[in-house]
Amino acid sequence: SVIAVIALILTSAIALAETYTIGIGQFAQHGSLDNCYEGFMQGLAEAGLVEGENLKVDLQNAQADMGIAQQIAAQFAGRKVDMLVGIATPMAQACYNAASGRIPTVFTAVTDPVAAGFADASGAATGDVTGTSDALPIEAQLGTIRAMLPEAKKIGILFTTSEVNSISAIAIYKELAPAYGFEIVDAGISTIA
Repeated sequence: SVIAVIALILTSAIALAETYTIGIGQFAQHGSLDNCYEGFMQGLAEAGLVEGENLKVDLQNAQADMGIAQQIAAQFAGRKVDMLVGIATPMAQACYNAASGRIPTVFTAVTDPVAAGFADASGAATGDVTGTSDALPIEAQLGTIRAMLPEAKKIGILFTTSEVNSISAIAIYKELAPAYGFEIVDAGISTIA
């Protein structure tokens, strides 16, 4: 239903055009990110925007390379697409920055829209941007780990040092873990290797 609402926003924002062009940047090939793309396209189709009929879609994949993500977003903005869509936080940030307030931007697969710069602390959009969050149920995860491993004392978590979602999630884990009797041992990674 969120995707349908976004599709309605798109149709009202660019209602005078007969055919719309959307630049969709996906940060990496991954099952859950692929699902975001498929769901977005399904929502557009349900709203009457069908690729090949009244919709042109340019889907690009950055292959988990931030430099490529920025290039893709800049190319979309340079072509003045009707909308930019960023799948995963790094791609969404690249799209939002490239849009410079001139092109509506939709994000998906963003864990922390506030930390990513898409919303303020109250949840209000920081510009011509909207989207969906995939925030982790951290407290429920801790409860499940405790139930499954009653003797566990430490939880090891790898996180990406360059991604704001990872940093904010680690902070939440560290804040909530003591209530479940855990110590969080984290290790940041900075390269795809």
